[in-house]
Amino acid sequence: MNEQVGEGAVIQMGYVVDSLDDTIDDWVSRLGIGPWFILPNFSGLKPLYLGKECLAKNDLAFAYSNGMQYELIMPLDEHASVWNQTRPKAGSAFHHFGVATTNVPGRGAALTSKGCRLVYTDELRGGGQVAYLNAGDFLPGMIELLPFDDGFRAMFDLVREASLNWNGDDPIRHMPA
Repeated sequence: MNEQVGEGAVIQMGYVVDSLDDTIDDWVSRLGIGPWFILPNFSGLKPLYLGKECLAKNDLAFAYSNGMQYELIMPLDEHASVWNQTRPKAGSAFHHFGVATTNVPGRGAALTSKGCRLVYTDELRGGGQVAYLNAGDFLPGMIELLPFDDGFRAMFDLVREASLNWNGDDPIRHMPA
């Protein structure tokens, strides 16, 4: 995230996919988006889906194009989760708008008062949290609230900077631990 990103900005678009490899190949060859940073077997620290422990695991991939981060999410199991509720039978499906905020609980409460429903939360290394809200019939996908802090900014900057002047080499990389 660059310095110009402000509170409430949509900074990410997320898609649930049936194959990370196939989707990345398509996005690289057809859209020129990359490189992709992979975070395998992600489960979170204290994930809660509809108020209960969430056991779901996903492979994640992140890339940037022209100021927007894209996240691909491939569920690895059938556990009840915010991702499996929109899992496509084949291909990919839009999942969420990622919104930057300095106050995840406060923005979540504000969105709840506007008809959204909190469906998922998770704690982050170094503090903070993320949250997903179901936007009902108001939007075509969910809203993921992303903490606008130094840790998240560093991850977003790593992916964004790699996309600048990317020449197509090394399209799949691993997210540093």
